[in-house]
Amino acid sequence: MSDAASSPAISAPPSAPFGPGVGRLQAQLKAMLAQPAVRRSLPMVIGTLAIAAVAMAYILTRTPEMRTLFPGLAEADKAAVVEALQSAGISPGMDNMTGSVQVPAGDYHRARMLLAGQGLPKAAAEGYALLDDMPLGTSRAIEQARLKQSQESELARSVAEIASVESARVHLALPEQSVFVRDQAQPTASVFVKLSPGRALGEAQVRSIVNLIASSVPSLPADRVSVIDQMGTLLTPDSGGDEFGESRRRIAFQSKMESMYRERLLALLTPIIGSDNFTAEVHLDLDFTETQQTNEAWDKDNAVVRSEQGSSQSSSGELGPRGIPGALSNIAPPAATVGTPEQAQAPNTADPAAPAAPPSGPRSETYTRNYEIGKQVSVTKAPIGEIRRVSAAVVLRENGKAMTEAETKAIEKLVQSSIGFNAERGDIVAVTARPFVDPEATTQAWYQFDFQSNAWIGDVLKILAALLIFIVVFFMVLRPFLKKALAAADAVPVGGILGAPRSIVLDGGDLQTMEALKARLKPRGGLPPEVLTMANSYDDKVAVVRMFVAEDTARASNVVRQLIRTETAAQGNSNE
Repeated sequence: MSDAASSPAISAPPSAPFGPGVGRLQAQLKAMLAQPAVRRSLPMVIGTLAIAAVAMAYILTRTPEMRTLFPGLAEADKAAVVEALQSAGISPGMDNMTGSVQVPAGDYHRARMLLAGQGLPKAAAEGYALLDDMPLGTSRAIEQARLKQSQESELARSVAEIASVESARVHLALPEQSVFVRDQAQPTASVFVKLSPGRALGEAQVRSIVNLIASSVPSLPADRVSVIDQMGTLLTPDSGGDEFGESRRRIAFQSKMESMYRERLLALLTPIIGSDNFTAEVHLDLDFTETQQTNEAWDKDNAVVRSEQGSSQSSSGELGPRGIPGALSNIAPPAATVGTPEQAQAPNTADPAAPAAPPSGPRSETYTRNYEIGKQVSVTKAPIGEIRRVSAAVVLRENGKAMTEAETKAIEKLVQSSIGFNAERGDIVAVTARPFVDPEATTQAWYQFDFQSNAWIGDVLKILAALLIFIVVFFMVLRPFLKKALAAADAVPVGGILGAPRSIVLDGGDLQTMEALKARLKPRGGLPPEVLTMANSYDDKVAVVRMFVAEDTARASNVVRQLIRTETAAQGNSNE
């Protein structure tokens, strides 16, 4: 009972499942791990392995920053470029999205100089250089095709020089010339532009591209040139198929006018109260109705004679006999009179005895006059986009104290003067003071964080990933292995030495004095040799050796002789 109480772990030795050879190797490993020197150096070894694992994980997870060598590199040149870089000791990479050749950022300039020295990339001939290597017997069709290709290439290079355009392609449709005028067809052109990231082409730039293409190709009108960007958006106005083109132009014009008014307010208020102490918005109500009125006026009072023709004949006194002879032919007809009905019904009261009036002489007058009357034509056309009403709002920052009404009125008058306030037109101006929210105090969602501008976050994440890998490996692989090895080394089988199969587990904390060790081992009738390997500290091991020598002096002396012989033999072998 006392043995069981003093030794809590007494069990049969485990059997070796892999044979005696593996069992001996396992016993030697356990004995090595049980040595005090090994135990003292074990934390340092584990720490060194941990640091090495973290460093290796960091090296494996760290990828250098890559930079594209030549955007849009031809497929025929990629193999030659990669081979030249590898021969120079530069590790190239490929972008999985674009397929472009990339190199580490530190080797970028060296790689470009190296490739330039080798004449890479070998760009294909462009522009009018295509016409330099044409053979002598080239057919007319091939000449026209080469000429068309060279024109397209030259125009594309010209369009690509615009700041917002990254690259461009031009396609020309040139019909064959015909001797018949009615069969003549007009050429057309299509321009494909790839814009730089974050850039856009304005309406004026699109018109410039259209005029450039139309002026470079004979008989090409500007309305038969189409410009398309990489998103498939038609940049030129389409009069036939674009239903909202006019609406977009009106909205763009309104936005431009509102921006102009807003800039006026910014230029006015910034020197007074500062750019961060106010915000302003302007809305314009524009009239896009097209009206045209034509008026014609005639000046009747100031008529001017333009041309005149006249003929006048007159005679006075008696004339000689003329006409056809005879009495009846020489009698003048009576003068015709027009009277009232009463006069017509009245009897003829004329005195037949009264003498007749003397006949007058012949008289003839003919005139043709043309008058020029003044005519005034006035055409009145109302401007498109006339301002019907202006609405402006200004919010001032309230820094702790409220603004007085006089200050607010003064700023309101300045705003009214800046925008051309017209009360009859119905313009509205609102000025108020409110406390502003600090933009730095607002919380930003994690998905709105700009990771690209904070490159150090990627490096920190890589280090944390390497540390996480080390922790997982340590707790799932190294720690269970070390725990098993130390637990197996603490239990040393001592069977058959004292005549009964048993094992003795000695705790280093219990081996403090020789008296305690003797009191513990006295019931067992002897000290097994395996106990020496289980001592944790140097003092415990010295105490066990002393007890062993005191109990079996002859055996201890034999062990010392054997050690001396082994050492002597080892020195002799080393000298030879």
